[in-house]
Amino acid sequence: MQAALNRDTNTDFLDFLFSIYRFTFVVELLAAAVIMIDFIPRYGLFNGAFNALFLSVSAFTNSGFDNVGTNDMAAFIHNPLLLIVLASLIIAGGLGFSVWFELRERLALYFKGQPRSFRLAFRKMSTNTRLVLQMTAILLIGGIILIWIGEVRNPLTLGNLSFGDQLVSSFFKSASTRTAGYATFAYQDTTSFTKFVYMILTVIGGAPGGTAGGIKITTVAIIALLFRAELQSYSQVVYNKRTIPSTIVRQSVMIVLFFGTLGVLGYASLLLSHPHLSALDLLFETASAMGTLGVSLNVTDQLNMLGRVVLMILTLTGRVGPITLLLAILQRNQTQVNYAKTDVLIG
Repeated sequence: MQAALNRDTNTDFLDFLFSIYRFTFVVELLAAAVIMIDFIPRYGLFNGAFNALFLSVSAFTNSGFDNVGTNDMAAFIHNPLLLIVLASLIIAGGLGFSVWFELRERLALYFKGQPRSFRLAFRKMSTNTRLVLQMTAILLIGGIILIWIGEVRNPLTLGNLSFGDQLVSSFFKSASTRTAGYATFAYQDTTSFTKFVYMILTVIGGAPGGTAGGIKITTVAIIALLFRAELQSYSQVVYNKRTIPSTIVRQSVMIVLFFGTLGVLGYASLLLSHPHLSALDLLFETASAMGTLGVSLNVTDQLNMLGRVVLMILTLTGRVGPITLLLAILQRNQTQVNYAKTDVLIG
């Protein structure tokens, strides 16, 4: 539970859990109330309220289910209110509860005048919260730009929309593809470039302790910081003038290697057992399962039993989390043995 919720202590753990319940209830209820502004006139009082609550819960938990039609959210591609609210819920769930609780504490200190400066109130944020917010912004903005570039000339997706609708839809897809899987246009109608962008976003996922899957944005950030440290010949991995412990760096490398190896094996199994299907479609299927995106390019129903078992294993691994799974499999009380050093040529 501590690993899943990104918490390094079990002190007051029950209180922390109840804080999560209260926060989730309030956020989902407030978002549902906003969605009802559009849904009650559209569907009537009972159906509108129920559909709004259903979508609010589904978006915040990054499950990506909807009950408003057979074409997902395509009917609401010109509805910025609904798309922005759902995207905000997806982002909120993916940030992680510990990040939100820290932001709440910082805002409370600011309103109490300790300190009076808004900038100073957030200067002492933890390294984890700062890294999560920065990576979330980079992925969101980068996703918006890349999706817009890939689809702006595609008449089946963004090509026939106004510039405002293009931006809102690109923002919605950038947030949703991180593991929720909502669609204002069909995934199979997008270009190969956009499908590749989708796969990268869904494999990365959200932050630790949140409702999103994937290898987590902090893991990717640490790998990028390690790469920078090696290029600049640093002996330590540094972020915001702080040294990241070597144990966390090693765990990040292990997560990426484990996730990558599992993905390669799963993808190879799908290619071997389904030679008649598109290699790109099967790769998308693999990434979607690992990132718990739950989206298919209409090939899932064409998979045999082996293919479906492979997807179930990949999805379960992505939902449980690679670090939790690795700890369960590999953590043993073994005696540390120190061997003589040797050299190996690389590169």
